[in-house]
Amino acid sequence: SPLQRFMLSQALRDDEGFEDPYTIQTWGRLNGSFDAQCVGRVWELLVQRHAALRTAFVNQGQREPRQVVLAQGHLQLHVLDWRDSLRDFDVAFAELRAADRQCRFDLVKPPLMRLTLVRTGAQSWCFLLSNHHLIIDGWSQQIVMGEFQQLLNAELEDTPIELPPAIGPQALLRRFQANAPDTVLAQWTAALAGWVHQAL
Repeated sequence: SPLQRFMLSQALRDDEGFEDPYTIQTWGRLNGSFDAQCVGRVWELLVQRHAALRTAFVNQGQREPRQVVLAQGHLQLHVLDWRDSLRDFDVAFAELRAADRQCRFDLVKPPLMRLTLVRTGAQSWCFLLSNHHLIIDGWSQQIVMGEFQQLLNAELEDTPIELPPAIGPQALLRRFQANAPDTVLAQWTAALAGWVHQAL
């Protein structure tokens, strides 16, 4: 899409000290009697489930940038144990997020995401999930995080789970093409026909 082309141009910049504004960070707390490998397994399932998470962006030697979906993808999982740390947690975690933002993604090595788990207690963790906006936006992030929670619960309870079919890139491309600017303009013109707004 045009927006992806712009984000890709930003991701390919090599200015010294440039911080890619399309690196998205999500963080929060996880509580429960599980280990880091359990969380890692769940994310591996999500990477295999969603083609977008296995998408590479190939630019070198191409007239036009190409999106390539690979058969496999391996999530970068970093595990830290801060249970005995004497540092202020909020300060240390803010520094971790800042350092993580400086790490650029290699666009030809999906998934364009990485996960850091910080153990803070016997059954308490904090997570930091970083991804590039090229593969996950706000709408799809809600879906992926919701599925992560469902799969993690199923893993912890050792119960089977069946998620609805994932929406693949071909379906999204058809949806994008169906929403061409002329089509969208016609839809909104019809929807707003006869509507009169009040002046402020």
